[in-house]
Amino acid sequence: MNISNIVNRLSDLVRENLGLTSSSPTSQKECEFAENLYENIKSVKSATTYRYLEETTLDVDDDPFDYSSSSDEEEGHHDNNSESEEEVDGEESKSEKDKRHLANYSLDFMQEVVDYADEKDKNGKRRRSWKTVHHRYKLVPNQSYVSRFRTYLQQHGTKRQKINDIDEILFKKFLQARKQALPLHDVDLQRWALKAAKEVHLEAFHASHGQLARSGRRRFVYERRVWW
Repeated sequence: MNISNIVNRLSDLVRENLGLTSSSPTSQKECEFAENLYENIKSVKSATTYRYLEETTLDVDDDPFDYSSSSDEEEGHHDNNSESEEEVDGEESKSEKDKRHLANYSLDFMQEVVDYADEKDKNGKRRRSWKTVHHRYKLVPNQSYVSRFRTYLQQHGTKRQKINDIDEILFKKFLQARKQALPLHDVDLQRWALKAAKEVHLEAFHASHGQLARSGRRRFVYERRVWW
């Protein structure tokens, strides 16, 4: 094989199909990537036989806003049919509406409200009335929410908040693996998700393909092919 022909053809393909922009200072990462390409091309020259291996791996879209509205609609469809949002007689129950509304509050905010409302004086009585609490935390609609906050804090947060925590853990692991150029598949995410569910104390969590697909759309994860 003529290595010069391969390099020239590669250069033509890159220039014609990838829309190269003006040059910029070469980064260390770019140098390392070029050196890896060089080693691969050099190995072809000395090899008597060779073959290409193809694998599909997960990756992150560089443009987080370039996704179709159908994905959002599909995600909404799944959310409406999820176990945490069951419908009663065709309408969402009050309990489920409360859960969804509570998911809008962070755990830190809940803890702050509970601590403020439960603070006691030297006689062991609560220092503040609900009117005082509501005046400071107007986002809390009524007094019953303080009790709900207290319950959810004891349970380590709402189900949706725990799922969001799992999502954050998965994405951090995903970025670490991507940085190391490791191939990733759904089975890897499923394994990580199950481990993360134990860490956040989410019982009966199932790392299904559908859940991971919805998580992927939130985090702009897609599949791409790699060759070597």
